[in-house]
Amino acid sequence: MKDSYDCEKCFNLLIDYIEGTLDEERQEKIRDHIRTCGPCINYFKTYEKTTQLLKVLKEQEATVPKATQARIKDFVLKNSTPNGN
Repeated sequence: MKDSYDCEKCFNLLIDYIEGTLDEERQEKIRDHIRTCGPCINYFKTYEKTTQLLKVLKEQEATVPKATQARIKDFVLKNSTPNGN
């Protein structure tokens, strides 16, 4: 039986998972976990959508005011746990 990943392990590998830089075994373990874990499903979808929106902003060469950048960074840091705590 394969070892499964918990929320913390998936959270720590999320960027690599989204960018597709993990080996296939790790990708599959994270995929399996995300499919069955409600909080991780929501976290993953939110993170993925945020990443997509940031790419669009970058492509449009949008300028985000420094104060807004700081507020976004603070929000992400305060809310960057897979279980929402």
